[in-house]
Amino acid sequence: MVGLIIGSAIGSQSSLLWDIPAVEIGFVIAVLMVTWLIYSIFRSGRF
Repeated sequence: MVGLIIGSAIGSQSSLLWDIPAVEIGFVIAVLMVTWLIYSIFRSGRF
């Protein structure tokens, strides 16, 4: 999450790389991974 915050802070620079919404894609992937982690913890019953 810290990397996404830092990436969004320097995202105002103009280059070809920043035209790709990498920060938003990374944020969505991070949310999906946390959701899967919480689901698997509850499913296993070991919390």
